[in-house]
Amino acid sequence: MSNILPQAKVQRMDMDTTRGKNSHAKILLDFEQRNIDVLIGTQMVTKGLDFANVAVVGILNADLLINRSDFRAFERAYQLMTQVAGRAGRDSAGQRGKVIIQTVQPEHWVVRNVVDHSYDRLIDQELLERKNFKYPPFVRMINILVSHKKQELVEHGAHELARKLKVFLGERLLGPQFPYISRIKDRYRMEMMIKIEREASITKAKQQIQTTIDRFLSEKEFKSIRVTVDVDPQ
Repeated sequence: MSNILPQAKVQRMDMDTTRGKNSHAKILLDFEQRNIDVLIGTQMVTKGLDFANVAVVGILNADLLINRSDFRAFERAYQLMTQVAGRAGRDSAGQRGKVIIQTVQPEHWVVRNVVDHSYDRLIDQELLERKNFKYPPFVRMINILVSHKKQELVEHGAHELARKLKVFLGERLLGPQFPYISRIKDRYRMEMMIKIEREASITKAKQQIQTTIDRFLSEKEFKSIRVTVDVDPQ
């Protein structure tokens, strides 16, 4: 950025630059007072930024938002992109700010709905897909996360647990697979999702799942594995 705009005052806003006390607020204040010309940051840029002098807003690599392996990926991508786009105000000449979305999928329906401000159309399309492929709100979901310091044990354990669960869950169990963030600190992670029909007993399903997990963790080979169950994950 310094090579492209050598005269501009550029500031980052991310976890590294906002660790200090009041550093987040100071960056926003400097930007509001035009001591910063270009603000580059992570998603935290969208929080608290509401200034009239933002002439251009850029959303970089929007495809990372759209292509996540999460049934809520399209909904969340739309929310974040519209939130970021809403930060564009007017320039010094009173012209409306520009929003630039970087994507290799400009005709993707999520991108088109952002461009066209078509929230109702997005909801209709999203609900239709979720109904066809059996995702909330038409079913309930249970997420199971398996983690360990050793990647090989995580993979072996997750597949073995999935095999045991599929005995009574069948095709209602999806996975296991590595999530978008497959390692946090020193622990590798794999996850699986379970779809439970709305008319089925979620209490009975949870009991069966927990009993299976307890038996799995009682095996010597898997005692050191951590298993977390999240009902109706957000």
